[in-house]
Amino acid sequence: MISVLGQRLDLTGTEIAEAIWLAGQLSVEGDRHTVEVNSERVEESESDRNGWEDNLQEDSANDSREDPGSTTEIVPQPGESEEFPPFPEGHYKPIPIPDPAAIPETLQYARALRPLAHKIAVGKPEIVDERATVAQIADTGVWQPVLRAKLELWLDVVVVYDRSPSMCLWGRFAKDLRQLLSRYGQFRDLREWFFDYDASGGVTLRSRNGTVHNPRELLTGDRRRLILIISDCVAPAWHGGQIRDVVAVWADHCLTVLLQVFPERLWSRTALARATMVLFEAKQPGLASNELTPRPRLYWDRDRIDPKHCPPSQIYLPIITLDPEIFSDLAGVAVGAQRARIAGIAWDESDCQPLQHLPNSSPQRDPLEFFQLTASPTAQRLASLLAAAPVINLPIVRLIQRSMLPQSNPAHVAEVLMSRVFTRVSSVAPTLENADSLLYQVRSEPVRQQLLDQIDLLETVDVIEQVSAYVARRLGKSMEQFKALLRYPQQARSEEGAFLRAFARVTGTVLRSLGDEFAALAPRPEPQLIGATAGAMQLEELEKDVPDGFPPLQSLEYESAVIEIQDIFEFETATITRNNDDWVIQRRPGEAEGYVEPLNDELRLEMLAIPSGTFLMGAPEREPESQDSERPQHEVTVPAFLMGRYPVTQAQWRVVASYPAIGRELNPEPSRFKGDDLPVERVNWHDAVEFCQRLSQQTGTTYRLPSEAEWEYACRAGTQTPFYFGETLTPELANYDGNYTYNGGPKGVYRESTTPVGSFPANAWGLCDMHGNVWEWCQDDWHSNYKGAPEDGSAWVDDDSQNKRKVLRGGSWDVIPRLCRCAIRYDLTRVYFINNRGFRVVCVPVVAGRVPRAMDSS
Repeated sequence: MISVLGQRLDLTGTEIAEAIWLAGQLSVEGDRHTVEVNSERVEESESDRNGWEDNLQEDSANDSREDPGSTTEIVPQPGESEEFPPFPEGHYKPIPIPDPAAIPETLQYARALRPLAHKIAVGKPEIVDERATVAQIADTGVWQPVLRAKLELWLDVVVVYDRSPSMCLWGRFAKDLRQLLSRYGQFRDLREWFFDYDASGGVTLRSRNGTVHNPRELLTGDRRRLILIISDCVAPAWHGGQIRDVVAVWADHCLTVLLQVFPERLWSRTALARATMVLFEAKQPGLASNELTPRPRLYWDRDRIDPKHCPPSQIYLPIITLDPEIFSDLAGVAVGAQRARIAGIAWDESDCQPLQHLPNSSPQRDPLEFFQLTASPTAQRLASLLAAAPVINLPIVRLIQRSMLPQSNPAHVAEVLMSRVFTRVSSVAPTLENADSLLYQVRSEPVRQQLLDQIDLLETVDVIEQVSAYVARRLGKSMEQFKALLRYPQQARSEEGAFLRAFARVTGTVLRSLGDEFAALAPRPEPQLIGATAGAMQLEELEKDVPDGFPPLQSLEYESAVIEIQDIFEFETATITRNNDDWVIQRRPGEAEGYVEPLNDELRLEMLAIPSGTFLMGAPEREPESQDSERPQHEVTVPAFLMGRYPVTQAQWRVVASYPAIGRELNPEPSRFKGDDLPVERVNWHDAVEFCQRLSQQTGTTYRLPSEAEWEYACRAGTQTPFYFGETLTPELANYDGNYTYNGGPKGVYRESTTPVGSFPANAWGLCDMHGNVWEWCQDDWHSNYKGAPEDGSAWVDDDSQNKRKVLRGGSWDVIPRLCRCAIRYDLTRVYFINNRGFRVVCVPVVAGRVPRAMDSS
């Protein structure tokens, strides 16, 4: 039987074992009967292995009608520069490079959906219940059969795939989701439908055979249906409200859920941005979406979902992402589990606006700067690696992912290829059929150079070699033949010549930009000389195709060192939100880029890259328990910098205290609470400055204390709530006096001492212990308010600064929670020290908002 499963259903051994395990789990007491399930099995065809559908209709929607300058627009537009020629046609065949699994660990998702797999009695009692019959005979002596109704799986699923052009990047995700929902036998039926678009942007609902259907055809009389919409929500029909009109038909009659392929941090760049974010709960099982109970995620949104104020046209749409815990939340809401919550939106007609009419918040913002401010570290690294590729398509992206960035996933690919840093070469609308053949290119050569600054030389060369090997195999050439054709493209077939010249042009530009050592490796086509005049003319024409490129990149040096962003730091971040009378903490993984500064052979200092940006500094009037010294709120633009991941520890202090003195002696053991991983305390402002100076002299990199603006900007990490966790603080998230509360938050433990750095979740940029543990010294002189404060992120230091008190930030282990807010400011004389004062360091070697990688070690 197992061999038959493996052959006929194309299952691996692990998947067969998972299916057997789940079948055993579902066979609970009282439900051990063979049941016929009226479901349409979705088989995986040969075309599914190569694409998404064997009968996909080419999408005629032209996404060029969208405004490329809008911050809500993340669909790539055809490039304005010269197009890269397509791969030669003819006898050449694509070389398939399998997508990495979009849904790893499928068993976790199957377990999360298990509550949906229960069975219910359907129809009249017609089946003999053998157990009940035997029990009745034993109890009463009456020989009469006990009948029961046929048992049937409770729920069926309709998956509606969005086939907008941008969804062409999610083919593997669609395949994996289909297998997940159909393989474990948890639903009585699984059907697939599709959103398609006409030339005017209108949306139609189609079945697998391409027939257009009325959305009401998906409704069932028994309401035992889950409609799951798979989309990135960037198509014009999402912005204009056409999709909302379809969803409104379903939301009144069944549970209708959006599976958003993007993580939540990117929702603001989709059509979801204008809707009200809420949390849904269900009072009973089997409720339709519009029957769920909404709770505001933000306090000031409560009126927008109050039945007395919300418009009658408002609909509810729960939203999930690819996370087993969130799938479990969906199952809990579907079966009416107590305390089950799921995120979503309250969606009104006024939240929909045609894409071309959306306001453009930053029409002049540089696309690369915007990408670096908003993209994840993994997406930024993928973009830099792709910038070294002479030709870019999805198989090449997968090749680079698999060999150089295995932690990346489809969301990172979408972040890169749907940004305005990259453009599509062809104006042909993307579809799932042509997704692998679409070519992309970097927006411009200056953008390519800035992206290449972020990766090492050898990584750049490695990308070129891997892409060259792939292209050579696709053309049916050996590497020696391929390199020869790059030098003499006129010897290639006519359909290959233009492609090879473009490939050589990009490769030469990239390699020559790395310096003279790599310039020799650049493929510079050489002419076949027929005569002196003809040869000179041919050389001149070829030089047009192979320009000299840009000057070699210069290393950015500060004193005698070069800083490299070369490390990815993983961490856990958290948010706290209120549901009725309960505060709920949600934890999620995150990652940040940075570098490691060795202090000795064993100890290191971890520095995280903080992107440039503009934020509102200070506390608004409405913030509970805020102070006048935190106002007026004012806009500050902060250049990029690097900040210590943690406050300086006692072990780090001890090492740096052993470095040669600059201006004063340092006590190597100043702290009251002893421990290598505890933050150093009982250091005054002068001690902290001396630490920075010694560290700078030893490493050749300039370290210093942060300015107030840098500290608050880094602490907030893009938030505007009192704490980077949310509206309140709990001792589960920071070290402070838990006997006191803030804004209705919970009480908790009071630890009465410092705690090891990194004991609590980080903020979105990976910084730990910014709330509580120890107060942190800043550069700035104390001022009683922000009137006249700098707006460029620099420290506010007066001319007569020598005797001024200095600023501390962040709160400590022995203070109440209001003194741990992002905006809190405290002043102290610079010579004073106590067991709750510490610090962390920053350094500022940046180029164009990013820290460059070293070009050499000299």
